[in-house]
Amino acid sequence: MENTLQILLPFMVWLMLVALGIQDIHLLSNNPKKSQELRELGINVINTKKTGVFANNDNLVYLMAKAMKTAHAIDLSKHCQTHANYSRESGA
Repeated sequence: MENTLQILLPFMVWLMLVALGIQDIHLLSNNPKKSQELRELGINVINTKKTGVFANNDNLVYLMAKAMKTAHAIDLSKHCQTHANYSRESGA
């Protein structure tokens, strides 16, 4: 199911943009693949602006995986040090 969504999602976004008559966009995303996929579908991505990252001990490992496995442009350097300190103090 996840693979199907990964394939269909860019197409569904394209379909909505076309239905609204939108050909040019400013994209808010940390995922460089989104920009590439939209361009391949004929959408003019004028620029891409990174979004903020709200990391905490509950989502840090997830965000690290996104950065490492899918090349998301996320700077977690200050959060990783905080997480390491928290893990040592809590025994996690």
